[in-house]
Amino acid sequence: SRKGYWRISKSEILHQAITKEKLTKWGLKDISQLYELRYLKD
Repeated sequence: SRKGYWRISKSEILHQAITKEKLTKWGLKDISQLYELRYLKD
């Protein structure tokens, strides 16, 4: 179905297999870090 990828994205096994560290190692940017830099400045 069209929602298949959405459901898989919430699975625990996927979160264990693909961590934030792996994503940044692959060259992707950490969205939460970018948000903090942009909007939560002192």
